[in-house]
Amino acid sequence: MESSTNTFGYSSLDSSKGEIRLITLLPSKEHSASLQCEIFHSSLEEKPPFEALSYAWGNTTASSQIFVDGNEFNVTVSLETALRYIRDQNAARTLWIDAICINQRDIGERGEQVSLMGRIYSSAIRDLLWLGEDTGLDDDIACILERGSGEEVDQDGEDDDQEGEEGDREWIDFLMNDLSRLPEFGTRVARQLQKVFDTPPVWSRIWVVQEVVLAQDVQVLYGKRKFPWRTLRYVSFGIIKQIEGEMRSEERAYDPVPFRVFSVWNLLQFRAEKKRVANFLLSEIWNKFGLFGATDPRDKIFGILGFLQEDLGIQLDYTKCP
Repeated sequence: MESSTNTFGYSSLDSSKGEIRLITLLPSKEHSASLQCEIFHSSLEEKPPFEALSYAWGNTTASSQIFVDGNEFNVTVSLETALRYIRDQNAARTLWIDAICINQRDIGERGEQVSLMGRIYSSAIRDLLWLGEDTGLDDDIACILERGSGEEVDQDGEDDDQEGEEGDREWIDFLMNDLSRLPEFGTRVARQLQKVFDTPPVWSRIWVVQEVVLAQDVQVLYGKRKFPWRTLRYVSFGIIKQIEGEMRSEERAYDPVPFRVFSVWNLLQFRAEKKRVANFLLSEIWNKFGLFGATDPRDKIFGILGFLQEDLGIQLDYTKCP
């Protein structure tokens, strides 16, 4: 995809300083108003406060127009939609977004910046995981999933993925009990949860593994709705345990959520184990997430290198044929 029109030009980054680009997404009270951004350079060494976006690029042959420093800039429809929901009505937001902050036309810069992505996502104050527009999630189910939104990070900056088995069981029971009380629990709830766990294409991206596992905090966005990371982890586990129980008893009242929910649970649990992620071998990570996809086949490897402390001697070079 052509990332920008001829009216916009990038200035070079200083790789020796670990420079990256960040954008300021300007506020607007009108959802349909044009998207206006300002772009600037910063160094990761300076620890600038910013949020990073995780999303699926979508169809790269169709584009929408935003404005960067007053100049026209083409992005995918998927990214334009995400920006409209992320944009605040009153305050500017500082963001790192690959399609804008990396000059996609400059293959050399692309390789250098991709090699920094592990640091970028671990340095961001929050990862915004965009699932897409709300496709009709029922309000009663959405309210349960939204419970606790914005409360995942405590005062010392640590999220609650490390809460422990006892706390895990209590939350799983609490959430599943609430879901089980809903009308038509089973068929309706299972089909509704597919909208969150199965349909969004972002769940199948290899890059999403690094992005959400290394992030200090993750906020899941589904249209205007915001889901706590912990809630999705527990609900996905509760679904799996319920399916397993019904399979053992041969009393399944509804078709189980498709297999992708197991992949999502694997990802959610992997984040909960992030304190020991650096000790995983490449082969272990590949076994967990090797089926996740990438537009560029080289990214199947590049997308998981950020986890590893060991130097495998792999150079992120997009000039070489895959």
